[in-house]
Amino acid sequence: MPEGWVEAATDRHVDGVNPQGWGYGYQWWRPDTSGVEVWAGLGFGGQYLLVLPEYGVIGVINSWNVFPERFPGVLRPFLMGLIESVL
Repeated sequence: MPEGWVEAATDRHVDGVNPQGWGYGYQWWRPDTSGVEVWAGLGFGGQYLLVLPEYGVIGVINSWNVFPERFPGVLRPFLMGLIESVL
């Protein structure tokens, strides 16, 4: 892997890509919250990989929601729980 690749891939190349104001890098979302840098890989059907690089924390959810009904999301509570665990 070339030197600087991780920094380039997870950097905020685009800001405000959704109503929550998230940034986006190279396939990595940046839902930074409460002053904490967050790298997020968001997969199909509710699969999430969250990294808090400053704290060495990685969180994973392997869920499966591909049904047409709408269910409450788990991403925001999970993200907030991870952040609260380090602050």
